[in-house]
Amino acid sequence: MNDRTESQVTPSRRAVAKGAVWAAPALVMASAAPALASSQECDVQVARPVSAGDLRNVTFNGPDGLKVTGTVVSYDSELSVRPIGSPNMSVTSGGGVALGQRADYGQYQEVRFDFSKPVYNLRFVIRDVDNQWENGGDGYVDSIVIEGDVRVEPVRPGMLEVTQESTGGTRVSAPQPYSPRDVRGVSPRDPLGQVLVTNRGDAPVTGFTLRYENTSSETTKPYAQFVFIAPIEYTSSNCTPK
Repeated sequence: MNDRTESQVTPSRRAVAKGAVWAAPALVMASAAPALASSQECDVQVARPVSAGDLRNVTFNGPDGLKVTGTVVSYDSELSVRPIGSPNMSVTSGGGVALGQRADYGQYQEVRFDFSKPVYNLRFVIRDVDNQWENGGDGYVDSIVIEGDVRVEPVRPGMLEVTQESTGGTRVSAPQPYSPRDVRGVSPRDPLGQVLVTNRGDAPVTGFTLRYENTSSETTKPYAQFVFIAPIEYTSSNCTPK
């Protein structure tokens, strides 16, 4: 969506399933961890964005001293990281991060998020994955590739497409134009364009990479397009979140 308004609409952690290991894009696991999480209950921490830099970096801080730094590490062209009239990364009023780009056909950017210490039970929501077309087909299609041993679940089942890449990553995309599943220009608050990503193991997480693309083959003019990254939830130890 080319509207940069975003509000925090994170599904309840208890609603996701108590004891499940939750969230985050492109997970990089640290060295060996116990096969099973501790039965001890613990509080969920939330790392929130505190600053955005020169178009290509952002910082999240957690209450236990965790620092998460996000940096654009590769991109197709300068246009990819300079959306029309907007910075590439910015902190939103809803407590998340807007990741924007100039959505010409085939352009992409890859953002690497690194954690200052290993964490467990990450939970990560991406919002506003949508498409738009006009004038007989011109438009964009949001697509995000997430690396790692993760589970990707649309908040509203059956709307977004989830596929496995040959490289092992997981892709979540809005349908191509003219699909009966209409996610055109949805609001960040609309569950039609939201996806929850959860890691599948008990090993601690030290970082993730997110690749944001426009996959429409019918883009004939640039669009200022955004997806939103919610605050990062986690626990400091391998335990059962309350």
